[in-house]
Amino acid sequence: NALKPKSENYVQMDLFTDYKQDEQEEKLQAALLSIQERFGKNAVLKGTSYLEGATTKDRNSQIGGHRS
Repeated sequence: NALKPKSENYVQMDLFTDYKQDEQEEKLQAALLSIQERFGKNAVLKGTSYLEGATTKDRNSQIGGHRS
């Protein structure tokens, strides 16, 4: 609905937080989610997921982490 206001997020600011870094992290997370939605969960993985014995790639193809 065009008249519905956007949801607003309020943040309690302080002197010790790097808000530019937080904004960059949010953009990075949004980009990763977009890639994963378009190309699948295994499109972007941490390097440790490629080590011998890692289970991330296999578990991503299962339903709820279980074989169906």
